[in-house]
Amino acid sequence: MKKLKVLFIVGFLVLFANTAFSGNATYEKARHRLPPIIYSIDIPEVVKPNNDYTFKWTVMGYHDTYNIVINVYDEDGNKLDTDTVSPHSIESGQYAWGNVNSFKFFYETTMNFNFSGSQELTIRFFASPVDDPIDNTYLSCIVPGGLGYEPGDTTGRKIKIFGSDTPNERLWSVLLQKARVGDILLFAPQAGCEDGNCLGNSTFNFMGLNIPYGYYRHAALIYRKDFDSIQLLHARGPGNGVGSEESKDTITYSILSDGPWERVALLRVDNVSNLWAKKIVNDAYKKFRNTGYGLVWGTYCSELVLNAYKPLVDLSDGGTTFGVYTPDSIINSGNIKVISVVDFSYVPF
Repeated sequence: MKKLKVLFIVGFLVLFANTAFSGNATYEKARHRLPPIIYSIDIPEVVKPNNDYTFKWTVMGYHDTYNIVINVYDEDGNKLDTDTVSPHSIESGQYAWGNVNSFKFFYETTMNFNFSGSQELTIRFFASPVDDPIDNTYLSCIVPGGLGYEPGDTTGRKIKIFGSDTPNERLWSVLLQKARVGDILLFAPQAGCEDGNCLGNSTFNFMGLNIPYGYYRHAALIYRKDFDSIQLLHARGPGNGVGSEESKDTITYSILSDGPWERVALLRVDNVSNLWAKKIVNDAYKKFRNTGYGLVWGTYCSELVLNAYKPLVDLSDGGTTFGVYTPDSIINSGNIKVISVVDFSYVPF
């Protein structure tokens, strides 16, 4: 009986050791057979020379942590800037290999580039696992397609952005390419412009109250999009600029660049499909196509946008000014994503 008990204990220990070794082997295999990949990227698509830009990205992998080297090269292959970045936060990843779960690592840095003229810039990421007992060398990271950036090669190792000392027209092209029917455009005037000479007024009258605008003065829905223009659905008001007359329901780069606008922001309501966005704006067109600022039809630009999406998504969480929704309310909503920005004052963003 005693011998049988000893054999049982030995057998259990062997089974436990094999299980532990197998688990450790799976962890080692996951770390060394499955390289880290770039999971998401948030970087400017158009940059000016000698300006600071924030670069953010996430990495998915099976090590405990990685240092990432980011390099930016000009069109001749010269390195314009580089940085070695450690993650500022780590979360559980979305993937697993066997019983080994991945991690998601969050990175952020500031980059600055010295170049002249207009050219394509190449970005590469290199990852090194920290305190790996086998290999701490830096390996090129895979950048999968579908992250919204132009690939720089056929192996998924490079992406391209555009550098220019006069970037506005390129920025408009990027905005136009990304825009879809149902998206939202916000317009801001140049700093210091006076009422009557900029986009709308610094205040608007609502039920007898002069409500001050924030940074953005006008909001509009994209009703149609052509290869070089965007048709707006928006409340038309008495100010000078978009929204003041029917001829400015359609905007192009030349119209915007000739106007007194500092910035145009392209926004998208989160988790709304293309099909639903088109339905929302078509329904809004039938309801609001003849509307004005709080006049006969009793609505204004921000209210039009909020009411258009209200049957599907509530955008009213962005706050109010004296109880009234403004364009800044829309961009501050938690259900809004900023897709692109055109900056006509050449101020980096």
